[in-house]
Amino acid sequence: GGVLGFGPFPVSSCAVALRGKSIAVQGYKRAAVKLSWTGIGTCSGKLKLTVKTKSGRTKSGRTRFKTRTIGTGTFAIAPGAVRTVKVNLNALGRALLKARHGRLNASIAITKLSPGPAQARTASVRLALQKTRQAKKRKK
Repeated sequence: GGVLGFGPFPVSSCAVALRGKSIAVQGYKRAAVKLSWTGIGTCSGKLKLTVKTKSGRTKSGRTRFKTRTIGTGTFAIAPGAVRTVKVNLNALGRALLKARHGRLNASIAITKLSPGPAQARTASVRLALQKTRQAKKRKK
């Protein structure tokens, strides 16, 4: 089970699943994406985090949006395993996360490369800054 998955067609295919819509970010730099899969052999692929940002206005006054990449990563998962993939955020991703007080809505695209033909799936996720122990102590 999971939020985002590849179907079991054929049975030996890679059936990757995103474990939740919430992604923890450590120190504004590293996002931890949890993936799992069941099947035969090792499953490998790429993932990409993107956001839509305002890029100006048209002549008619409508707002334009651009899709920008804020982080990428690769993975290889053994059968029946849950794997945490570390994604380093780029400068834009870190700036947006700081500007929005440690929370950011994004899109994740997971591309399965092997086994079998390449497939891609997308889902909406929420990046949230993980609080450090010092910050938790200060709140008390």
